[in-house]
Amino acid sequence: MNSAILLGVATVVVALFLALLSPGPVSILIVKSGIKNRILDALGLSLGIVLCIVWLGNILTYSVLPHRVLKSLGEIFLLYLAIKALKTRKMDFQTKCNMSTSQPC
Repeated sequence: MNSAILLGVATVVVALFLALLSPGPVSILIVKSGIKNRILDALGLSLGIVLCIVWLGNILTYSVLPHRVLKSLGEIFLLYLAIKALKTRKMDFQTKCNMSTSQPC
């Protein structure tokens, strides 16, 4: 086997492993696919996700406009979360915290 191909396969395997380590909806989708369908389907799904991430990374690296748009959308979302957190009253937080757990927050 060619060493370049072997390096490429190893890179994809490491990327898939790291993607499975991070919790989130993508990990749940991959595990669900592996349980419901064949393992090859889950590996194909994982490979597709990794290729989409690499493709998006290439677009954001070489194109200025999409990078700025995505960056601006992220900033707006963070501002929205900050404003929402500032508007939340302390009483609301304590009530939700006491209802969800038996221990004090």
